[in-house]
Amino acid sequence: MKLRFLCLAILSLLSVGCSHVVFVRDPQHRISAEPVYESSRPFFFLGLLRAGEDVYLDKICLGRDVDQVSTIYTGKDFMSTVLTLGIYSPRSVRVWCSI
Repeated sequence: MKLRFLCLAILSLLSVGCSHVVFVRDPQHRISAEPVYESSRPFFFLGLLRAGEDVYLDKICLGRDVDQVSTIYTGKDFMSTVLTLGIYSPRSVRVWCSI
């Protein structure tokens, strides 16, 4: 029984993919390699309840245009969700501003 559970747990971890959503202002525009802002945002109960502050792009880019915003469900975010049984389910956000 324990072996079956362990195999199922390993198979579940290997079959989960990361989620990545990207919003791009102009696909032809070249963005800088490193994001200007990167943060992990707290969510709870498998992402159904959001906590913490909003991400204000005008404060991050200080009047410059926003080139790209991406939200990512990384492996680290997934492990946090698994270890807390879905109670804490963070998402990472990255922002690129025009130069």
